[in-house]
Amino acid sequence: MLTELLHDVRYRLRALFRRAALERDLDAELRFHIEQEAAKYVRAGDTPAEAQRKARAAFGGIERIKDDTRDARGLALLDSIAQDLRYALRGLRATPGFTVAVVVTLALGIGANAAVFGMLDRLMFRPAPYLLEPRSVHRVTRTSRSGWNNAYAARLAPARAAIALTTRSASRPTPLTVSDVIP
Repeated sequence: MLTELLHDVRYRLRALFRRAALERDLDAELRFHIEQEAAKYVRAGDTPAEAQRKARAAFGGIERIKDDTRDARGLALLDSIAQDLRYALRGLRATPGFTVAVVVTLALGIGANAAVFGMLDRLMFRPAPYLLEPRSVHRVTRTSRSGWNNAYAARLAPARAAIALTTRSASRPTPLTVSDVIP
């Protein structure tokens, strides 16, 4: 069973990378079978031309047999994809202005998508680097215009403050005092 599998893999790789040699082998094999069938008709008393015609008729359509053999290789999907890519490249080569527009559009779209994902990944999916080490977190207070400090974290319950400050961060342009000393 393993040897059959290895033989099948080897055959498919050969069909993929050495297509011309495999086509020559297929042509030679079909020619051999038609010649054998024609020789059988010649032995039965037909002329060589008539035997060749009967052999081809008995054998069926050569191109149909070749197509069935190619399909049996298991590479029809890859052949179809390669053919579609060649067709697309020919079309793009024929219209260089359209090709440039398509490439620029794809580049901008992919670049914008990567930039937005990078920002969202950093802001929403990963914790802020200063929250990974609790000793590096400092108390932030807002100084009002009258001069008194408004300690927001002191108003919250300690457990709630710990949860709120380890998972969230916010900013607002106001005058701030940063210190590691708790009054």
